[in-house]
Amino acid sequence: MVRRGHFHGYGPWIGSSKRYAQEHNRRPVHEIVPDREMDPKLYARYTDAKNEFQNGDLPPMTTAHWLLKTRSFHRSDQMWADPEEAVIWLKGIYTENPPGEVGGKPGYLDLESKITHARESLGLGQDVSWVYYLAGAERMVSYSVVCCPNHSHPELACPLPLG
Repeated sequence: MVRRGHFHGYGPWIGSSKRYAQEHNRRPVHEIVPDREMDPKLYARYTDAKNEFQNGDLPPMTTAHWLLKTRSFHRSDQMWADPEEAVIWLKGIYTENPPGEVGGKPGYLDLESKITHARESLGLGQDVSWVYYLAGAERMVSYSVVCCPNHSHPELACPLPLG
């Protein structure tokens, strides 16, 4: 089955593994907003969390949730109608930011296998995320291609339609 739609690219995010592990900043807030009058502290925490998720640069826990981020994360130069263009973008970032090694050997799946998987996944309308440690194992890189419309989360609107 060939998918129809387009693709958004996000990243690369490069940062510490400690920061990446801050999962509370990588999740959208609950849809029930605390009452400001009844619990001002809880409301303030909710507001901070919402702002951090929407405006912060940490990759979301769920790849499709990139579509919920502010428009500043949505760039027209990282949008494609052809999945092969998205794969070329993934490969370019990988080449610029290669993964670290473990014991002198590659610590991750080889690039050609990753490319094959990305082609197959994007062709089926599945999002692709590549996340790995860089040399030194203290810094990580994360970048994603999100299908739009998104099959896993069809309720998420396209933030920047192709056209």
